[in-house]
Amino acid sequence: MPPSDLMNPPVLSVRACLAGIALLAFAGTALGQEPSSTRRARTTEAARNAALSNVAVTETVRSASTGVTANTTVLHARPAAETSTAASPTLARQYVHDVERKVNRGLLDAGKVSAIDNGKRVVVDNTSLPARAARNQVFYEFARAKPAVVAVPQVLQQAAGSAAPKVATLLREDVLVPTSAGMSTRLQTFARDETGLTYVGARNRFEGRFAVALSPVEPGAALTLNAPKKISLGLPGGTLIAPVPELVIAKLDDWTPVIFSVNQPAHPYLVSVSASTSDHGDPVPVQVIQPTVNLATDRTFVPGYGLGTFIVSVAATNLLEPQGAQITFQADGGMIETGNVVTLDQSGRGTLRMRSVGSGTVVVRALPPFDGASVTVVFKNPWLLLVLAVLGGIVGAVLIRKGRAGWPRVLRNGALTGLAMAILYYVGLDWVVKATGWTTLASAGEFVAFALGLLGVLVGIGVITAVAKKKE
Repeated sequence: MPPSDLMNPPVLSVRACLAGIALLAFAGTALGQEPSSTRRARTTEAARNAALSNVAVTETVRSASTGVTANTTVLHARPAAETSTAASPTLARQYVHDVERKVNRGLLDAGKVSAIDNGKRVVVDNTSLPARAARNQVFYEFARAKPAVVAVPQVLQQAAGSAAPKVATLLREDVLVPTSAGMSTRLQTFARDETGLTYVGARNRFEGRFAVALSPVEPGAALTLNAPKKISLGLPGGTLIAPVPELVIAKLDDWTPVIFSVNQPAHPYLVSVSASTSDHGDPVPVQVIQPTVNLATDRTFVPGYGLGTFIVSVAATNLLEPQGAQITFQADGGMIETGNVVTLDQSGRGTLRMRSVGSGTVVVRALPPFDGASVTVVFKNPWLLLVLAVLGGIVGAVLIRKGRAGWPRVLRNGALTGLAMAILYYVGLDWVVKATGWTTLASAGEFVAFALGLLGVLVGIGVITAVAKKKE
């Protein structure tokens, strides 16, 4: 400072005041400037609180280009999503902090944590997690690369009983859900086959039951869900019988049965189960118990060319409520006189009546789902039977010959009559009972043809006309 100023008190006072003002301005600016990490933390906390209260938040933003600090209003909106029952703000904040503490950070960073928005799966990250948790959303973590068959946890085994299956399929996803206490809990989803798919004859379809359970990972946790959890099911070619319209689980550590039906299940049959409402689900195998049928025929060799008939006896096993079950048959020869569908009685039995066509070996088999059962019958050439019928007719003609009728004519008429009457009997015209009242005539054997030829000549062709008149 110049000596002249020192000697001038007013000048000294003015300059001192100006210096003090400048010093205070600098100190105020320094004190107003906050570290960027502190500012980001405060902004994140503001966003979280906004998500909890669903209101606009004023965030402090400093421009990188101008260095000017300004207040900006940001609205944190809530998109439509899979949520549980609305919680109070206090419980919601508690759920947010608990989710942030329990979520698998490795899976979160890897993009393997998701939620549901408008029925679609969306990936959750560190930025969106607080806002979604504030809405009481459910989170899904792909904790396993694929579903695994594991031993059933003890608490679930006790709930089902000692006789229940001791293994189940553990699904890939763990689920973070809100509890009624405002906390989050991690659940694992188990599914297992209970009865397999068994054919029910009364309804001609397969029916079965499997079960699904949600179990907390934390041992001994006594928890109540904030809201029941919907389970997605896939039943290829099947129909859900119960529960309807959908499977919802409200109680933890307990098996919920699922009853369903399938007309023609593949083998093996795989249902798909998922704790998410927008996922293809994990396959859970269900055993298919195929119904079996035993076939037996009353004869192995049958006259061919339509002269022989035979009965196939049907007995079905490995099915429930057999009465009304329908079994379809297929034959690579012959003709099924009673139709190719047999309806079983209450004991699971039925019969199939067939007539020969041509000659050769014929296989009769049951069609799915009664696979694997068949019976073989041989259609023989009937020439011997026809010859014996002719001989029987000739003998009959000799026995009843009267007057001076020429032998050639008698023998010819006898042969033709015997042949015709035997053939009519074989093809289904039971004139023997109508003409004689006999009901004990054998139905098989070569000399039956001889007897038919002989008897046909003795009773005469007129018996056929008499039978026709009786029917009229």
